Amino acid sequence: MNTNMVIQFCAKGEWPLVWKEVNVTSIEVTSVNNSTPNILETFMGTQKVEVPFSPDGYPLAENTTLEYCIKRLEHTDFQYKITTVG
Repeated sequence: MNTNMVIQFCAKGEWPLVWKEVNVTSIEVTSVNNSTPNILETFMGTQKVEVPFSPDGYPLAENTTLEYCIKRLEHTDFQYKITTVG
């Protein structure tokens, strides 16, 4: 195994492979909750965040916070396997 791989810069694609002579032969994603390969389970998650609040120009009052609810796309835990040659 060559541990001194030289990075080759490439302008194609958003995340191109950048090592010369390394070829990906397969990629497989497996969800921890589902044994069907190449299915990534996603869902909308929420998180509450408290931030200090003070109206403009006024000193911050003690224990004055605003609570925000953030929604974002999340996924269940998964494992991936990338097979390469080269």
